[in-house]
Amino acid sequence: MGDVRGRGLMIGIELVKDKTTREPATALRNRVETIAFEKGLMMLGCGETSLRLCPPLIVSKEEASVALDILEEALSEVEKEHAHAGTLETVNA
Repeated sequence: MGDVRGRGLMIGIELVKDKTTREPATALRNRVETIAFEKGLMMLGCGETSLRLCPPLIVSKEEASVALDILEEALSEVEKEHAHAGTLETVNA
């Protein structure tokens, strides 16, 4: 994660490959968005590398908790996929 910013419940989460260089991670962002959608959470891509969370004005604590659980699962899944792909690239190099 490169940055998290927002106002109120509208939050942007920037995904980068490296925090120092801030190299864009567009493919990873797109994968998180897809996995989250498949699990029932609709998120919007924003710019090149950010995910946008913009829940309705009326949202229960339980609904917000479910959404964050799904986001966490999607991020963990993509992190594992990315780590596995990196391992394979190193072996094949």
